[in-house]
Amino acid sequence: MSTSDELKTQGNDHFVSGAYAEAIKSYSSAIDTFGPTAVLLTNRAAARIGLEELALARDDATAAI
Repeated sequence: MSTSDELKTQGNDHFVSGAYAEAIKSYSSAIDTFGPTAVLLTNRAAARIGLEELALARDDATAAI
């Protein structure tokens, strides 16, 4: 089983390579398994912006606040 930090790192690696959907999956797995944090939510929001999922990105950003 992966830790929250491992899933975040996987998400970050996907994000850097432009694989935004995969990044969202990694961040979502961390959120679903370990609970939401501001970092995970803002990272997922950034990936959602990359896919132009702006309403979902706004929801994540709002939840992070």
